[in-house]
Amino acid sequence: MAKVKFYELSSSKELQRFQSMVNRELKSKGIDASVRLFADQAGKIGYSVSRVPVDGGKKHLDAVHRIVRQILGLKRGRPAKEPTRQVKCRIPESVYERLEAEAKQRHIRTSKLIGELASKHVA
Repeated sequence: MAKVKFYELSSSKELQRFQSMVNRELKSKGIDASVRLFADQAGKIGYSVSRVPVDGGKKHLDAVHRIVRQILGLKRGRPAKEPTRQVKCRIPESVYERLEAEAKQRHIRTSKLIGELASKHVA
């Protein structure tokens, strides 16, 4: 059975201001496309692009993505965080199965759960 998620998308005055900045920048670069910005309930920002030319479409979409991220002040890649080390440990199978079940319930990876538990215990 397919899992379906519904998102309520909205646009605020601030997003509309950014949207007009993005569209002005696109016009100044000679890209004939229109961008619409929106946010979901969690605050994640997304955009839709219309009127992308067929010739060089990928190049134009990459430029649009770069311009949107630049104007919103977002950087590419993962956010910087504390460096991690990969470790190997031996635990009984029954304990690992309980860890897997707990990680699945929390919607995280088992290794992340083990890291959280070890950080709490050692810290």
